[in-house]
Amino acid sequence: MGPRRVLITGVGSFLGTELARRLSADPEIDYVAGLDERPPRARLERMDFIEADIRNPVIAKLIPQAEVDTIVHNKIVRRPGPGMSDRSAHDINVIGSLQLLAACEKADTLRTIVVRGSAGVYGSEPAAPQFFTEEMARRYPLRTRFQRDVAEIENYFDTFSRRHPQVVCTMLRYQPSVGPSLDSQITRYLSQPIVPTYLGFDPRLQFVHEADAIDALVATIKSPVRGPVNVAAPGTIGLTRMVRMAGKPTLQALVNVYHAGTAQVRPRCGHLPPRGRGGLHASPLDGRCGGGLRAHPAGAAARARVQGGGGAVSTHVRPERGSGGPAGSGHGPPPRDPRDPRSVRTGGFPGAFPIGPAISFLRRFRGGLDSGNDLPVALAEAGSTLPRELRVALDRLLSRLAGDYQEDEWGFDEEFADASLPFLEFLYDRWWRVETIGARNVPSHGRALLVANHAGILPWDATMISVGMLREHPLPRYPRFLVLDWAFALPYVSVAMRKLGGVVASPYNALRLLEEDELVAVFPEGVKGAGKPFKERYRLQRFGRGGFVELALRTGAPIVPVAVVGSEEIYPKLGEAPALARLIGAPYFPLT
Repeated sequence: MGPRRVLITGVGSFLGTELARRLSADPEIDYVAGLDERPPRARLERMDFIEADIRNPVIAKLIPQAEVDTIVHNKIVRRPGPGMSDRSAHDINVIGSLQLLAACEKADTLRTIVVRGSAGVYGSEPAAPQFFTEEMARRYPLRTRFQRDVAEIENYFDTFSRRHPQVVCTMLRYQPSVGPSLDSQITRYLSQPIVPTYLGFDPRLQFVHEADAIDALVATIKSPVRGPVNVAAPGTIGLTRMVRMAGKPTLQALVNVYHAGTAQVRPRCGHLPPRGRGGLHASPLDGRCGGGLRAHPAGAAARARVQGGGGAVSTHVRPERGSGGPAGSGHGPPPRDPRDPRSVRTGGFPGAFPIGPAISFLRRFRGGLDSGNDLPVALAEAGSTLPRELRVALDRLLSRLAGDYQEDEWGFDEEFADASLPFLEFLYDRWWRVETIGARNVPSHGRALLVANHAGILPWDATMISVGMLREHPLPRYPRFLVLDWAFALPYVSVAMRKLGGVVASPYNALRLLEEDELVAVFPEGVKGAGKPFKERYRLQRFGRGGFVELALRTGAPIVPVAVVGSEEIYPKLGEAPALARLIGAPYFPLT
């Protein structure tokens, strides 16, 4: 039997009021009560409002009198509002949760507790996995007061659940909510006339729609599960693409300047990428396993539901504008063969550059600006004077500037990779004159591990392996190559690596990629191989702990050995500069 009597703390917030509205209109719910020091944002006739501060011990008498069987703990302050200090927010979060649990001890009718927690409990570090599953909490330092508060709250409710096995306690770990009705740090950030972004970086972010956040609460109230549950949309979105889709001009700034300039719109809990080594890391969630909340692309009328057997909560997500499917789902236009001459590449133009059309373009462009047109309008009008190939390239460039391009959940941008292919082919054919032997031994479909030797501080060997697979394999595919985390602290290099298929080297990332049937390139020598001196060239370094073998056994992926010859000579390491290495956070800085 589903819950009949529900009490909601923090009913004065937007999500608290909307949840109370949904439950009041649900015929399966007999009684709804809301507890807060603020009244709800709308008048709800079927809801009883209990005006009380959650920190007041008097709630230990009020809550048992309501005889509820379900309590939704929504009174957790994520960002202190005007006039609220960090200390007050801490008291509401921690002391308020303790007072609520003291009241739950005396509520004999209580059977379910649902806590609207936060994904901040996972922490955020450069070497962390790209996605977090529910069992990965507390593996990384909690650097903010809010993160420590959330971890403390989880400990309290976990202890209560063990002491009272008759009560099912669900901890929903939410990513930041976005939507047209919310006034949050994200919406304030995007509402600025000029949006500051990181100079040379494009961090990956993850959110949940406000309606999906409420759907998840309703679904959990009706079918609760024990333990933590991730609540987020599928995949991730880059900060640059998000701002472009919002139609906002950007101002790129250094990391420290960025954080100073967004001090008023950033959440104090650090939901925008916090500063660490490299400074640009978020904590996307993986809702595929355990009790994870999964999002399915469905119509606006789709309803949240609970899947049988696994106990996983499932809800819908709004499709993104200008995409063929949800963010990071892999849906959308089929991949193009980069060897197909019919494929349009924006990276080059055949033949000599047409000087006459270029002059006409510049004249019309200048005239459009002088007449008061915006930059995109002036470019579009001037583009009509160009030949067809250049017009196509210009139109595609304008579309990308508006955020109309596809990225998968890892940040891989196939269109960018195709546009970069002429430059990589120049390196492959002319600069290094690479020859690939045995490419047909790589499986055409499904998961596989390419295990290669490594040399050099930048992953040129990985990019040349990628070009070799595209050029020499009968069914070309882009490999995903694992890169040491410090390389993602390099401006612009980190953006290019992600868009070309690079992923932070982590066993969790490799496992997820293989489970998605990707072709994964690993370099077991790691930093020891990249940092060996020239006198030790072509001497394999110790392979760590053999993690790639365990991955292959767990996923059933075949191992394909790859020998890279010549990478030791392209920039031989003759020495190193420790001071420069410490400055950029690298394990070494080669002198070559």
